[in-house]
Amino acid sequence: MKNQTNHQSSNFWFGFAVGSLCAAGAGYFFGTKSGRATTQKMLDLFDNWEDTLQHLLEHHQSQPQDKPSPKPSTISVIEKIRSEINARTTGKNH
Repeated sequence: MKNQTNHQSSNFWFGFAVGSLCAAGAGYFFGTKSGRATTQKMLDLFDNWEDTLQHLLEHHQSQPQDKPSPKPSTISVIEKIRSEINARTTGKNH
């Protein structure tokens, strides 16, 4: 019976910690200017997510495939996607 009480107590503190982190995050993202700016950037990014991915896929498919090219590393692909997303969210075109 004592073990069950201890288990319930640890669940409470885990829930309390997760709830506190969520409340702190909400306070930052909705309560500060920099948090609201970050939230707006994330919303803009996710609004254009489908268009950005479609553009990247079209660009990749339009490259000539006659000569096999070496497979790019995962990091270079991620950097390419990141730079494309940054360019689209800031309004710059390549």
